[in-house]
Amino acid sequence: MSDWTEEFGRSRTVPPRGQTARQSDSGRTPQGFKLALKKLDGVSVFQRALSVQLRGTLWDSLQHLFYGNTWRSREQQYSGEENTLDIQQEAVYFLSVSSASSVLVVELVELTSQHALGRGFGILQLDSASPGDQRVAMCKGTPRDLLTPGLKHTEVTGVELVCCLQHDASLRSVIPLLPPNMLISSHTHLPGTTHTPHTPHSADTVP
Repeated sequence: MSDWTEEFGRSRTVPPRGQTARQSDSGRTPQGFKLALKKLDGVSVFQRALSVQLRGTLWDSLQHLFYGNTWRSREQQYSGEENTLDIQQEAVYFLSVSSASSVLVVELVELTSQHALGRGFGILQLDSASPGDQRVAMCKGTPRDLLTPGLKHTEVTGVELVCCLQHDASLRSVIPLLPPNMLISSHTHLPGTTHTPHTPHSADTVP
C-alpha cells in the first residue's frame, strides 16, 4: 500500500468533470491507444544547444479544462546544429470518457537548471487515430492559453512533431491495471506490476 501512496503523491491526476464522464460510451469496452512520438522537425530555429522535453495533457474542449495527468517524456539533448531531433518514445493510455471532445495537448519545453520554459505546443485530435504518421505544428504560447476562451493560435514556431496515434487492441487485457485518463510509458511506475516485454509500459522506444 505504501507503493501506491508514494505513486499517487508523485502523479496526481485531475478527474474529468461529471458531465463529461456521463457522456462516455457506457457499456462499451474501453479502447486502448498507443502514441508514438518519433521526432521533431525544424528545431534549427533554436540556433543553440539545449535540453528539451515533451509533455502531454488531456484537454476537454467542451468543458474547457485539463484532466488526467501531465505525462513527461525523457529529457532529450539537442546539439543546436541539426534540423531534426529524434524522440523515439511511446506512451499508452485509455479514456474513461468519450473522445469526441477530448484532445491531447503536447508541449515542448526547454529544461534549464531552475526552470522549464515553454517553446510551443500542438494539439492532437484523439479521433484521428490511424496507422500512419501525423505532423503536428507547434504553435507559439503555452497550453494554459487554452483556458482563455476565444484566443486563437495561428502563429507557429516552425517546429513540427512527427508522431503516430493508433488504437492498440493488445492493451485490452491489461486495461484493469491502467489508471484511466493517464499517459503511461516505461518510466511510469505502476505498483503491483512488473516490467516484462509483454506489458505496455515495458518499452517506450519506437521501432
